Amino acid sequence: MKRLILLFFCFYIGVGLFSQTRIGYTYKSTSLNERINVQLLVKQAYDEMSIDISEFIEYVINILATDIDSDMRDKMNSAYSKLQSLQKRLNEGGHLGNIRSDFTTIKTSVQQDVVNYNNRIASRKSAQSASQNENSTTSSKPKSWTGTGFALKDGYIVTNWHIVEHAYNISIKGIGGNFSSSLRANVVASDKHADIAILKIDDNHFSGFGHIPYTISHTTADVAQDIYVLGYPLTSTMGEEIKYTSGEISSKTGFLGDVSLYQISAPIQPGNSGGPLIDSQGNIIGIVCAKHSGAENVGYAIKTSYLKNIVESALDNSIFPTGDRLCGLPRPEQIKQIKDFIYLIVCDSEHINIQPQSIRHTAPIDRQNHPPTIQEDSFGIKITNITNAKSKDINLYIESILIQDNQTVVNFKFDNYNSLGGYYEYVSISKEAHIIVDEVKHYITKAAGIKISPEKNYFSRPQETLRFTLFFPPIDLSSKSMDFIDPLNSSWEIHNINLK
Repeated sequence: MKRLILLFFCFYIGVGLFSQTRIGYTYKSTSLNERINVQLLVKQAYDEMSIDISEFIEYVINILATDIDSDMRDKMNSAYSKLQSLQKRLNEGGHLGNIRSDFTTIKTSVQQDVVNYNNRIASRKSAQSASQNENSTTSSKPKSWTGTGFALKDGYIVTNWHIVEHAYNISIKGIGGNFSSSLRANVVASDKHADIAILKIDDNHFSGFGHIPYTISHTTADVAQDIYVLGYPLTSTMGEEIKYTSGEISSKTGFLGDVSLYQISAPIQPGNSGGPLIDSQGNIIGIVCAKHSGAENVGYAIKTSYLKNIVESALDNSIFPTGDRLCGLPRPEQIKQIKDFIYLIVCDSEHINIQPQSIRHTAPIDRQNHPPTIQEDSFGIKITNITNAKSKDINLYIESILIQDNQTVVNFKFDNYNSLGGYYEYVSISKEAHIIVDEVKHYITKAAGIKISPEKNYFSRPQETLRFTLFFPPIDLSSKSMDFIDPLNSSWEIHNINLK
């Protein structure tokens, strides 16, 4: 009996130790509260994904409800089917990571399709307008005009496309409350049909906006919601002090039922365009764009969901401000904090140093073999009149080459033009760009006037000329020819450059 009791005791102790080993080290049990918290987090993640998909389905439906061409309609119908399938997978408990990845792919594709379609339609309208007015003189166009814009992070500013569309020069006044001087800016992204342009400050004197106090709300506002507008209307007679008007959201759709717009009752005037539409909590919910000429106090503002679309397509969400200092403040205090981040956009049509228009070709350039002009002096050998080279890109030219003891300097010209009537949005040069002389590659050592990838030089208008210089190691003075190749730009190749 004692032996049985002893064996049972040893068995009990052994099982207890074994259980502790399995529980303590292999399976590590969690408490009921921890398990509940994990389940709640999982449910929250699924709920958030469901909301994201539902909101984007509504966005695609709104697009399908507009007058789009058959190609765009096919793309949106395909996206709608994919989103419906994605929502079904989510409801059936599919793997959240895979669903999120597929949603991001669909969303990015739709956003890019929207921007491409809008720009294509706007280009057609511009071409038609130019054709109808080709006999008109440029004297009827104003030499300068103004609009309004507001700050995003990292030097980016939002305004209307129609404000900057025909501008040769764009400058910004009012940064930090300073109207005595201005800073240069360039268009870096645009959705012409939605009438949105995003500028970026390109000026060595720019030191940042400071902490932006507002946030950009991407949810749709309700009818009768209180709103106000800040901007710089009619500056020639009303001055450059910021102006305030207030009203309400009159309708969730704009002119002729346009779903991209709000109708607002706040009075607006020329110059308000591009300014922010702000709700009672100090959130920006729209971009002022137009007024109804046939009605009193009927204006329109673009919904910020369309701004989000272009930022996500062409830039980065990180440029959206996330300030939270305005909620709960009385309106006068909100305006005091906001006004230094709303700017006067000054545009002019005066083109400095206009270059004569060169003959446009629709095939690679193969110029007649005339000898180049060669000058030799104390600075080195300078080669100009390079007409014999074969350029794969009809817009890229070599203007001159300077061969020195310590380096080779090549000056380029790029005309921002394409034969289909549009224009290139940006260019850059690769670190792998090189010249080939006597079968030896010489890679660039530095660049001037053009940014090295992944940075970009953005154009703001068609037929804009960019001149830039690339520096390479020295080459043999007796070399007879040279090739230039940039692997980043498949068409940036120039062959048979005669050096003699």
